[in-house]
Amino acid sequence: MSEHYLNSYQRVKAALEGEKPDRVPLFEVWIDALHQELGVSNPALAHPEVGQDVILLPSAAPLGSKSWKDGVDEFGRVWHKGLYRAGVLKTLADLRRFSPPSAYAEQFFSEIAVEQALITFPDHFPFFGTHVGPFMSTYMAMGMENMFCSLYSDRAFVEKVMDTRTDWCLALFRQAIRLGAELIVMGDDAAHRGGAMISPAV
Repeated sequence: MSEHYLNSYQRVKAALEGEKPDRVPLFEVWIDALHQELGVSNPALAHPEVGQDVILLPSAAPLGSKSWKDGVDEFGRVWHKGLYRAGVLKTLADLRRFSPPSAYAEQFFSEIAVEQALITFPDHFPFFGTHVGPFMSTYMAMGMENMFCSLYSDRAFVEKVMDTRTDWCLALFRQAIRLGAELIVMGDDAAHRGGAMISPAV
C-alpha cells in the first residue's frame, strides 16, 4: 500500500478541492434505482457496494404522497402508474395549495436510515442529489405547454412558481446538509439535444 493511499472520503475530497488524489474517484449519481440490475439488495447502499467512493443519503417521498404513483401530488404534478403526465398550477390559489412548507422537507429523509448508511460506510463521501430542480419543478407543476405559453402571457406567475420551487430545493438541500451531506448534486432538465428549452435572454 502506497503511503499516498487515500480512502474513499479523502479521495473525493481531494478531487473537489483541486488536489491530486491517488486515483480518479468513482462517482455516479443516480444508480439507486438500478439496484436490482446491479445485484445490490439495498438501494440506499448501492454506491459503495458496487465500488464507488460515495454514499448517497437515502431519501424518499413521504408516506401518503402520490409522487411517482397515481393522482395529483402535493406539488401539483399529475402521475399515472408512476409516470409524470401533467401539471395543474394555473393560478395563485393553485400555487398556494400545491406548495408545501419548507418543514415538509424533513419528511423526505429518515434520520435513522441516513445515520445507518453513514455508520455503515464511514470512509465514503456523503452526498445528496435530486434530478428535479427549480426549472423542471416549475414546468412539471404547471404542465410544459402551459408554462411555456405563460412565459408570454403571464411571465410574473411563472417566476413566482419558480421562486417557490427554488425555495423548496433549498429547504431539501439544507435538510440533507444537516443530516451529513457534504456535496449537493442537482440535475435540472432545462435543455434537450437541440439546445435550451428557453432562450438564455429569458
